[in-house]
Amino acid sequence: MARTLGVDYGTRRVGFAVSDEMAIVAVPLFIREVTSVAEAVRVVRAVAAEKGAACVVVGIPLNMDGSKGPMALQVEAFVALLREGGGLEIATWDERLSTGWWSACWWRRMYHGRAARRCATSWRPR
Repeated sequence: MARTLGVDYGTRRVGFAVSDEMAIVAVPLFIREVTSVAEAVRVVRAVAAEKGAACVVVGIPLNMDGSKGPMALQVEAFVALLREGGGLEIATWDERLSTGWWSACWWRRMYHGRAARRCATSWRPR
């Protein structure tokens, strides 16, 4: 099974995480400074190739009511450019409450290892 690359797009920085080969656990890789959307697309494609990722998941920072603010629109434009090159499956992920959800998984892991594994494996890109 191929790896999945997680991308946190920003206008000045892009954060990366990569899954293991079984797509169970993702680990942070690094943050890269970028000067343009085109550079961000090139960097994402290069990292995906280097890590052997077949799928790229990009977080969309929706507002709590589900509406799209300025940054969500910029991320969607970035995703559209990323899809133009082909060769990769590109998925988006609603980032609302994701930090709280992962924090809850971490606390469960501290006390119940199986619960943490279920929590981690229940996440799948859309």
